[in-house]
Amino acid sequence: MDNARQQQWIIYSVFIIILLIALYTIHVQYSKRKKFQLKVQLKKLEELKEEQYQRSNLFIEENKRKIEELEKELLISNKNNDDMRRLLLAQKEQILRMNRKIEADQEEQSLAEITLRQSDIYGKFHDAANGKGSLNTKDWEMLQIKVDRCYKGFTARLRAIYPVSDIEMKVCILLKININVTGISLLVGRSKSAIVSARKKAI
Repeated sequence: MDNARQQQWIIYSVFIIILLIALYTIHVQYSKRKKFQLKVQLKKLEELKEEQYQRSNLFIEENKRKIEELEKELLISNKNNDDMRRLLLAQKEQILRMNRKIEADQEEQSLAEITLRQSDIYGKFHDAANGKGSLNTKDWEMLQIKVDRCYKGFTARLRAIYPVSDIEMKVCILLKININVTGISLLVGRSKSAIVSARKKAI
């Protein structure tokens, strides 16, 4: 009887050890996966920030400073050194083209935002945020389509950075169309404090 009980304890002990090892392995794998996901998210966020910077007025100003430096180099460069002058002129022209493209993109974005603000769905959401009228599922879908069109796949890019919930996504979309915290609270049925918390995540 003692031998049978001892064997049972050995079996239980082995089972517990195997279970603990399995749980530890699962935990390690989960931690590695979470770290990898965080690394990917941070990389995408940095890429997005760099992309936004390269479309900004700050980037244009930086390019203008580079052009000024190139012009100074052209002035002091040896006029007989045609290869050097051609290289400097090519660099200057490349930066000028880059600035023209950024300015054209900014103008396109500005027109897209004007079109969004003049749309019926934009007005409908602003009216609803002020307690005038109601919204349905199709209205939300239409607003997302308009915002994605204006801001070039905004919701997909946001989800690629962070797995936002439906409510958080709605808050982000409403922020994009300049609805204030009170209005957002009314439209999504959440408290102002919850909206502020979601807004901090979005920012």
